[in-house]
Amino acid sequence: MTSPELLRPFTVFAYLLAAIFCGICALRWEKPARGAWTGMMILLTLLGISKQWNLIPQWAQSIRDAAWLQGWYDLRQIFQTVFIVIILLFLLAWFLAILRNSAWQLWLPIAATTLLIALSIIRAVSLHAIDLFLYQELSPGVQPNSLIELGAIILVGGSAIIAFFLPAKPEIDTNALTH
Repeated sequence: MTSPELLRPFTVFAYLLAAIFCGICALRWEKPARGAWTGMMILLTLLGISKQWNLIPQWAQSIRDAAWLQGWYDLRQIFQTVFIVIILLFLLAWFLAILRNSAWQLWLPIAATTLLIALSIIRAVSLHAIDLFLYQELSPGVQPNSLIELGAIILVGGSAIIAFFLPAKPEIDTNALTH
């Protein structure tokens, strides 16, 4: 068993644990933060399920197989690049729209969740130059791919733990408003 295969159950556990922390925050916080925490909980759960069952790579392989059978496999890099650019622009617009209406406490977990989605899509598209970076061995069993993924999961889960201990509703100092 290779190191990424050994790391998969730990990564799935991290996804699901971070999703639970986000769910707890969703129960505790008021709107609109509740919606953001709920959305992150759902996305992390789906990414964890996808990681466990290897769904995104299977989907990508089925597209590669179809490209091979339909004769446009040699042109795939053009399609891959365009697809990545479109998805990254969409994620950037989504990220900025979500941040615009979110409390500052949500900025880091939203950014980390967006990074996890982008990483999953970029890995699925599998551009050779990006794969060379993501899957290089920094040391035995350690790849940038795993470090980025686990780091982003820890940021989301850690932010949820910290947010749990923050006041659920920011208190407004009415005295400061009258002076």
